[in-house]
Amino acid sequence: MSKKIEVLSREVRLTGVNDQDYVCLTDIARYKNPTASDDLIRNWLRNRNTLEFLGLWEQINNPDHGRNFTRRRGERGDFEKDQGSPVKTSSSASSA
Repeated sequence: MSKKIEVLSREVRLTGVNDQDYVCLTDIARYKNPTASDDLIRNWLRNRNTLEFLGLWEQINNPDHGRNFTRRRGERGDFEKDQGSPVKTSSSASSA
């Protein structure tokens, strides 16, 4: 059973793994756009700042991070370096 917290009058689920809590990104994204939270998360994951943060988190918490990525991709290089710059999006309602 997952725990829940309230943030800005919204319920956000927490999942516990190895005595650490992780927040549900979908619940947070629904605050900004209840009908297209998947688009927000997709764009957030393309953002250079997000990728740099995740890369640093992986270096600290997953010592095999770089080696696993290189094996998966079959190439040398730094995947964070190859990613795009910050992404700005508009809601689907304003682009219609």
